[in-house]
Amino acid sequence: MEAIAVRQTFKDLFKNIEGENHEKLAARMAFCLLADQDLVPEIGYYRNALKEAETAEAAFNVLKSMFDHVWDVLHLPLFSGECEMPDLSKAVSEVNRIFGMDWTDESPVALGTAVECAMKRDERRKKGAFYTGEEDIMLILNPLMLDDLEKERSGIISDVDAEDRKARLDALIGRLAEMSFLDPACGCGAFLVKAYEEMRMMESTCVQAMLQQGVPSRIRMKNFHGIELMGTAAQTAEAALVLAKRRMDRKL
Repeated sequence: MEAIAVRQTFKDLFKNIEGENHEKLAARMAFCLLADQDLVPEIGYYRNALKEAETAEAAFNVLKSMFDHVWDVLHLPLFSGECEMPDLSKAVSEVNRIFGMDWTDESPVALGTAVECAMKRDERRKKGAFYTGEEDIMLILNPLMLDDLEKERSGIISDVDAEDRKARLDALIGRLAEMSFLDPACGCGAFLVKAYEEMRMMESTCVQAMLQQGVPSRIRMKNFHGIELMGTAAQTAEAALVLAKRRMDRKL
C-alpha cells in the first residue's frame, strides 16, 4: 500500500472518532494490523471479528480483548495498562474496512503514520509531532552510510577471482553487526526501523553472495537506540522495531 493511502486510511478512521489523546489507540490498532500469526497467535481471529463487528459496543469489546491478548503474549509497554477508548458509534464502518484490508507487506513505519493521523492539527503543532516519511529517511541514510557500504559490497562481489572474497564479505557483515544507531528525537521510530531493515537487507545480500543459507542474522536490536520525550511515541518506536525484526525474519 502506498504511504499516502495508509495516511488517508487512518485519517478517514479518526475523523469519525471524537475527542483527543487517541495516539495510543492508533498505535495499538496499527500494530495489530501488521502483526502476523507467528508473532501474535490468534491475532487473525480478532481482526476477523473487527471486520464483521456490527455495533460500536462489539467493536469496543473486541479491540479491548485484542489489546489484552497482545499484552499477554508480548508484554510490550505499548499494550500495558488501560487505553482510553473513545465512542466508536460513528466509526464502525471504518473499523470494519480497515481490518478488512490486507496489511501483510506494510512497513512498521505505518505505526507512526497512525499516531500522527490520530492527532488534531493544533495538537501536532503543539507537540511538534511531524514524523519523517520513508523516502526522506533514505535521503539521510544513503549518503550517510548506505551508498559507501553498497559500493564496498558490490566491489567485493564483482571481484569473482579474489581468493579472499568470502572472508571480505564476512568481515563486512561483522562491521554491519557492530554499527550502532541513535536517533535523538526518534518519534515513533521510523528512522530506526528503516536503518534496521537496510542493515538486514545488506547483510542478506552478503550472505547470498557467500552461497550460504539458513545463517542467523548478526544484526542485533540492541544496537538501535532512540530518545523521545513523548511516552506513547517511545513505546510505539519499540513496538515498530519488534515488527521490523519479524518482517525481516519472514522476508529474508
